[in-house]
Amino acid sequence: MYGAFTYFMTKIIIELPVLMLTPMINTLIIYFAMNLELTFSQFIKNWLIQFLCANAANAFGTLLSSIFESETAATAIAPVFVMPMMLFGGLFTNINESIEWLSWI
Repeated sequence: MYGAFTYFMTKIIIELPVLMLTPMINTLIIYFAMNLELTFSQFIKNWLIQFLCANAANAFGTLLSSIFESETAATAIAPVFVMPMMLFGGLFTNINESIEWLSWI
């Protein structure tokens, strides 16, 4: 009845409220629990980063679900894609041993 672009854009628009609300709840809990800087601009920046990460994770899940035919196969293959991103994305970086001009990352 309609094309893939129309379906995908509608899917994004429908999921947008949930993808905005979930990071907001997370930000409300974590931001004040960690006693971060209490300015509105810093709060919005924190929420925006979490919102963009949620959108990227949603897009990654959509990509995997469109590649594989079964949910079991997508779930089994997902760590093959996620683990290199975690390893090379700086998640396990020791700041004390990193190069000084890269420590801000």
